Amino acid sequence: MSAGGPGAAAEAEEAVRTRLARAGRRVAGLGVATVETAGRLRALAAAASASEGARERARVLRDASRRVLELHGVEVEAEGPLPLGAALLASNHLSWLDPLVVASLVPCAPVSKVDVSRWPVIGAIARPDDIRFAAALPKTRSGKIMRRLLKDVASGAVTQGDTSTLEDLNVLAQLRADEE
Repeated sequence: MSAGGPGAAAEAEEAVRTRLARAGRRVAGLGVATVETAGRLRALAAAASASEGARERARVLRDASRRVLELHGVEVEAEGPLPLGAALLASNHLSWLDPLVVASLVPCAPVSKVDVSRWPVIGAIARPDDIRFAAALPKTRSGKIMRRLLKDVASGAVTQGDTSTLEDLNVLAQLRADEE
C-alpha cells in the first residue's frame, strides 16, 4: 500500500491523465497549425511579385509563431517600439523560444547559420523559403548597408549602391544562390 493511501494514488493518476490530455491538445493544435500554415504557404506559390510573396510569408510565419506560443501557454509582452518598416534584428538567442517570440512580434524573414539546417526536426521545418542558410552573414561596418543588402536579397532586387565596406562578397552571392 502506498504511503498516501488510496486517495493519494487516485490524485496522482488524475494528475497524469490531466497532463496527458493537455499534451494531446498541444500536439493536436500543433498539427492543425502546421497544416494551416502549409496551406497558406502553398497558396503563396502564385504570388504576384517576389517582394509581396516575401511579405506574406513573413505574415504567415508571424501567425504560426503566435499560435505555437499560444499552444504552449507563452504570453509575449513587448516593451518599447517595434520596427514598422524594413529592419534588421540581430539576435544571439538563448533558447528555442527566442526566434518564435521575435517572429510573433514582427513579420520577418529569418537568416540562420547553415548548421541549423542539419538539426533534427528544426532543420526539416526550416528548409522552406522562410529561412535562408549561410555560412556567415555579410560583414560590414555599416548597419545601414547590411539592412539594405539583406532587404535586396529577401526581395530579389538587384544590389545597387555602396558595397565597399562589405568584407566578403561571396557571402552575398551565396545568399542569392540559395534563393534560386
